[in-house]
Amino acid sequence: MALPDLLAEPAATKDRASVRPKVSRHHPDGPDRLLTPNGLPWFQVLDSTVPPGGASAGAVVDPVPTAHLLLIREGTFTVRIEGTPYRLQPGDSLAFASPPAYAWRNEGTETTRLVWVLAPPLPS
Repeated sequence: MALPDLLAEPAATKDRASVRPKVSRHHPDGPDRLLTPNGLPWFQVLDSTVPPGGASAGAVVDPVPTAHLLLIREGTFTVRIEGTPYRLQPGDSLAFASPPAYAWRNEGTETTRLVWVLAPPLPS
């Protein structure tokens, strides 16, 4: 399956939850949708939506060392790693490994849509 196919909206709204189950990425205000099959052991791809002002609940510390790759599709997004801010625009990407702790925020005035890849996946 091609990446654009993964990011396309499901054809029928009623199938949406089964096609892309919601998952939590530390922000209750914006839904994340799982793009990879549930239980895939190596990595996880999320279609994340973060409203203006949406942010992680303080510093995030992953329970296991995790590689992250972010690709900004719409809006702006700021990630702080060890106090250093990385301000991302549409088309920008950022890769980092945790630990250390990191935090993120949509400091813009419009909703941010991004693809977030994690390896290994978040615990179920």
